[in-house]
Amino acid sequence: MDYINKALNLVIKVSKVIMVVLISIMVLAMFFQVVTRYVFGAGIPWTEELARFSNVWLIFIGASVLAFTDEHIKVTIADTLLKGKSLAVIQTIRNLVYLAYSIILIKVGINSLGVVASQTSPNMMMPMNYVYMVIPIGAVLTTVYIIVNLVPKRTEENNG
Repeated sequence: MDYINKALNLVIKVSKVIMVVLISIMVLAMFFQVVTRYVFGAGIPWTEELARFSNVWLIFIGASVLAFTDEHIKVTIADTLLKGKSLAVIQTIRNLVYLAYSIILIKVGINSLGVVASQTSPNMMMPMNYVYMVIPIGAVLTTVYIIVNLVPKRTEENNG
């Protein structure tokens, strides 16, 4: 089990590095767009597209990291009102709903790759598969992380 945790931690570290790179690309692309538009009087269209595509990747990779750390936005009133097994049941239900959503997102993401296979982005002329492939990638990572988060809770319930 230790090697699985090491592998997951490595994937999380790589994901965080990717997120830093993506947000840097977004900031630089938008900065370049603003400078060229207001200093030189003409913007460069591909910079907006690059920033938008980087944002899409950032969202799905970031969502998977948040699934691993269990830091997603959620209603926490049950967390403050309940304790012990009742809280564990609510957290498990929450994770199972999120798991179902991520499994559906895997299927939808894979299907979307077929739909956009022949499309290219208007300004960068980049195949749209490169943009859409993050949907199933992020959903698979999210699914794995949710399952990992569910397993210890299950064994803790059996031991406690």
